[in-house]
Amino acid sequence: MTDDIVTRLRERGEWDTHPMGGREWFPDELCEEAADEIERLREEVNLWMGAAERFAESHPQYEAFRYYFRAKTK
Repeated sequence: MTDDIVTRLRERGEWDTHPMGGREWFPDELCEEAADEIERLREEVNLWMGAAERFAESHPQYEAFRYYFRAKTK
């Protein structure tokens, strides 16, 4: 996704003159931390969604969970 929030956060920063000459990109540290946290949380959500789907498959009385999580990912 090129319009993804993580991509936009990682693009924030500024060009500045490097002490040894030339120009260097300095990313915005707060935006970098926010992007890292979003990626970490996305991985955790995926982990728990997978666990919920496996639970729903092994316990048919909780099948509604499977439909709920499939709807949330679309």
